[in-house]
Amino acid sequence: MPLISIISIGFLIFFHELGHFAIAKLVGIKVQEFSLGFGPKLLKFQRGETLYSIRAFFAGGFVKMIGMDSSEELSDEDRKRAFYVQPVWKKIFVLAMGPLTNILLASFLFFSVFMIKGLPSYPSKVGNVEVNSPADKAGIKKGDLILKINDKKISDAGQVIEIIKKNPNKEVEIVVNRRGKIISLNPVLGKWKENLGFLGVGFGVVFKKAGIWKSLKYSFVVTYEVVYQILLFLKDFPKHFTVLLKGGNSGFSGPVGIYKITTKTASQGIIPLLSLLGYLSLSLGIFNLLPFPPLDGGHVIFAEIEAIRGKSISKNVLIFFQAIGITMLLILLALVTRSDLIHSIPNM
Repeated sequence: MPLISIISIGFLIFFHELGHFAIAKLVGIKVQEFSLGFGPKLLKFQRGETLYSIRAFFAGGFVKMIGMDSSEELSDEDRKRAFYVQPVWKKIFVLAMGPLTNILLASFLFFSVFMIKGLPSYPSKVGNVEVNSPADKAGIKKGDLILKINDKKISDAGQVIEIIKKNPNKEVEIVVNRRGKIISLNPVLGKWKENLGFLGVGFGVVFKKAGIWKSLKYSFVVTYEVVYQILLFLKDFPKHFTVLLKGGNSGFSGPVGIYKITTKTASQGIIPLLSLLGYLSLSLGIFNLLPFPPLDGGHVIFAEIEAIRGKSISKNVLIFFQAIGITMLLILLALVTRSDLIHSIPNM
């Protein structure tokens, strides 16, 4: 299983770099090397003007385009195909396509899951009842199908959850179908955190086979929802970072954490692994779009500044901000790795 984790991470990185590579080729920029990983070369071959390589450390990858550094000495022919002489729109297109490829890959992985397993639905059938909860005290049983709440017809578990959340500490009428018998029950809801109503039941998920178009549509819906959740998480970055500094479980995962969860998920089968890779691919894509050097989003910002100024940013300024960015990312990586190790090793 450890090999599966390495291959899975390499798979996501490969498609990220492939996005950069394909668009660079498309717009006519010369690519000297396409590499998966860093460090010493384990495998390499030359095809045309590009060297393709696999390196020892799978912690990333790179596409080496000529002219990424405007001070690079180039022949007249190569200068025409250098990155730094390209129009701003081409630069942004090349830089953004790595993260965007990860987002598209995630949608494809979700689509694959839905085509294989079917689309999830959440019927209002009670899967479990917490002991001494409002539901338990009112006589709600596992297997009950909730039909109505306060005379409102129920078609799925989501409706149940929304109504319950809005009625903390209130008595509600719940009509259920119990093995063909219609029963009316009147639980007094509890109060959950943030003033939310609490019933104390759980619902299961049912997968139904669907066609290509429904699966495709739902894959984009899930992609949107996951991206939204990632952005909400990043919005609270200062809070999560504070937890990280204290060694707590911040929600961030580094190479150690990703390796651990990928290995565990791979042992559960192909469907859970594909789903996880979809989430990881989205995380990689969104993270790299952040306007922070040396990430792709940071380079996009530099390209936009160049467009506004009408001239290139000086090499010293770029090096300065790159150094700050790399230092901060290394600090974040060290903290995340420490957190991963703390929560991986008992009693640490």
